[in-house]
Amino acid sequence: MRAALSRVCLTACLFASAAAQGAAFPNRNVTIVVSSAASALTDTLTRAVARRLSDLWKQSVIVENRGGAGYSIAAEFAMRAEHDGYTLLASETGFYTTQPHLYARDKLAYDVRRTSFPSPATAPFRRRY
Repeated sequence: MRAALSRVCLTACLFASAAAQGAAFPNRNVTIVVSSAASALTDTLTRAVARRLSDLWKQSVIVENRGGAGYSIAAEFAMRAEHDGYTLLASETGFYTTQPHLYARDKLAYDVRRTSFPSPATAPFRRRY
């Protein structure tokens, strides 16, 4: 369930970012920040999606792991990046659902209610034979 939700969020964010930028997107590398360690399920799924997007966009898609601190390190990095659609976050729902309740409001470096949103939809990739 957690992996499916992560895939849903990631895919919808990727396509929403491309649509918002217009036809010129992407004209440089796209970075996807993953909130788990390398070889974890979220990382594996993100790398599969990144490979397909790289083929589709003819542009490099970099997967960067920033695990630790209960998803906060990756979430903070992604939230502080320039808001241009070139830095995306692939995470379990922990940064959005549990972190705001575990820390005092002024202790988290980001406010999930103002700076992020969960994505409820996904688009399947077609297999090319």
